[in-house]
Order: sequence, then structure tokens, then C-alpha cells
Amino acid sequence: MKSNKSFNKVLELTETALATPEIKKDKNLCEILEKVKASAAKGEFYYDYKKEFQPAISGFTIRNGFSTPKVLLELLAEVKTPKAWSGL
Repeated sequence: MKSNKSFNKVLELTETALATPEIKKDKNLCEILEKVKASAAKGEFYYDYKKEFQPAISGFTIRNGFSTPKVLLELLAEVKTPKAWSGL
């Protein structure tokens, strides 16, 4: 289980990301960031089983002139994504 320090870091990163003007304009990315933030607030890690977080960041990067804010890169390292289908 992750420590409170890890969850606090995720909360801080999501709040910073959601306060960034360029990120605020991306509705899809903001919705995912809100899910990540809500999970961290409950003391749970956000598990991106739909594999939507990384593509949302990639899309944002393309639309933002191939520039990705550091906060998104840090969050990308914190979000858990399945490596393969795990079965039933």
C-alpha cells in the first residue's frame, strides 16, 4: 500500500495540473485528472484500466505544440496502467 506521502504528492500534482491554464482547456484530460485526484483523496491509487490517461496526455501534447508540462509527466509516472489483459 502506498503511504500518505505518495497520495499527498498525487493530490498536489493533480491540483497543480488542474490549475494550469493550458490543461484547463482540455476537457477530457481534466476529467481524468479529477478521477486521479478523487482516488488519491480516498487513499487509493488510480488504476487506469481503460488505458486512457497516457493517450489523453499524448493528445494534449500534440495540441499544445509538442510541449508537455512537467506536472503531467510526473503524474504519468504515478498512475498505474495494466501491462496486459489479466483475464476474468
